[in-house]
Amino acid sequence: MPELIQCCFGVEDHPKKMRDWFEALDPDEQKRRREFRNKFKADYDAFRALPLGTARHISEHRTGVLPVTVTVTGRFGLTYSGGPTNPIPTSETRELRLNQICHPE
Repeated sequence: MPELIQCCFGVEDHPKKMRDWFEALDPDEQKRRREFRNKFKADYDAFRALPLGTARHISEHRTGVLPVTVTVTGRFGLTYSGGPTNPIPTSETRELRLNQICHPE
């Protein structure tokens, strides 16, 4: 979200096309956008430093997946851990021991 705000109201320096677009603006608009960027910088940096913002940045620009792990306890007491590249089972079956089948109580 902060990147969107920065791009719409401030100055986005990264891509060449954005620089070309910015340099084509009239000087007053460039000045207004630079002032906005300077005033927005503290909030922008604080928001980007939040854990979810960092995870989004890693996912979008580096790995393509979020760096998360989930742990789930199933219906029958087994615990499963997984994440985007290591999924947990979508279903589970109760583990039966052979003596339960041959000699039900």
